[in-house]
Amino acid sequence: MSRGPVPEMPLLKLVYPAQFPPERQAAVEFESMRAARDLGLPADTAAVSLAELRQGALRWVCRVLGVFAGQACEMAKAKLWTVKQVGDAVADFRLQLVQAAHFRLADARLGWVDHVFGTYVSPEIYRQIENSEEVQRFQNEFLELAEQATRNTDLSPETDEAREVDPEAWLKDFLAAHPEATYADIKYSAKVHTADFQKWRKGQLKRSSVMADRIEKVLSGQLPLKKKPTQKAAVYPTAASSLPDRGRGGR
Repeated sequence: MSRGPVPEMPLLKLVYPAQFPPERQAAVEFESMRAARDLGLPADTAAVSLAELRQGALRWVCRVLGVFAGQACEMAKAKLWTVKQVGDAVADFRLQLVQAAHFRLADARLGWVDHVFGTYVSPEIYRQIENSEEVQRFQNEFLELAEQATRNTDLSPETDEAREVDPEAWLKDFLAAHPEATYADIKYSAKVHTADFQKWRKGQLKRSSVMADRIEKVLSGQLPLKKKPTQKAAVYPTAASSLPDRGRGGR
């Protein structure tokens, strides 16, 4: 794409999944700004050809999508997302990027989506995105995650213990993604006692056990995270309040 005076990069305000941590969002935002700068976006639409505009916008989508997809895979490796959550999140983010490129970076000149709802995307654009180096790299990593998940599902109770898990690292990543959560919330959501939770943290609880399964399902998002209700202090009657009310005729 031809260089020259480049308008200021607009604030796109990309929307992220609820459980996508701020530090991972920052990595995506950085790539969005860097790719836009490298590609001269948003371009002066009157000064560049439609072919150049499409090429630059397509590269922006692929570069940003590649970083998001990589961060999503890291979430799965940390047991914070399931493989299905990764696939769904990447598909939704891809559509969002195509819409942003079409409507906000290129003044709706690309012809990539319908002008009414913006949800129909040209099959040719999807094909080009899927064939990009960034998305091909993600697909290879995604397949490895899916195969690993399948192998773990097929493990017997005896071989279940062989799976490598670092409970403290898992907890650290989970709490980073849910800064409002506490250990008490995790225990409450998993319906486990502190003793069992501590055993799991130390690797002393069999992963095939019901308690370990509940804890790990909360951390992987398969069970919802719930706030532990705050216990209100009990109010006991004082000696004075327990006496008869003489003023009301009590004897």
